[in-house]
Amino acid sequence: MQDSDATRVADIRVRLGARAAGAWRLSDDSLVRTAFSHATDMPEDVVSSFCSASERFRLSDVEFGVVKAAVELLPVVSRRSHSGSPGSGRWLEAFDADRSIAVPILDDSGRLAAVFAVALAADRFSDEEVADLVTERALLSS
Repeated sequence: MQDSDATRVADIRVRLGARAAGAWRLSDDSLVRTAFSHATDMPEDVVSSFCSASERFRLSDVEFGVVKAAVELLPVVSRRSHSGSPGSGRWLEAFDADRSIAVPILDDSGRLAAVFAVALAADRFSDEEVADLVTERALLSS
């Protein structure tokens, strides 16, 4: 499943022109990152730091959009804050992105299977268009 997550995450990022995209799968009381794709001009120290910090999130870490999306089972939009805010806002600044959209992916029985998220620098697509495309692409080969 990890290879297909990596392919789908990269595809989503490219299609949306996103700065970054990632996937996390539910494992017990945590979300475990299975894939990450980033813009080629993103500094390697940012990529490395994010990969270290985002390997696993506890479901109690609701300051992160991916966790909030997993808990609420709804897409969550986070906006960039220039105040050095914790959680998603901090990473949006580091990615040079304006917003992120975390989309829960449900299995056939309606339970959470994964969360896919994208960080975008431009408003080329509405939040709803992004959520729809992410859901469509994430469900391929699930």
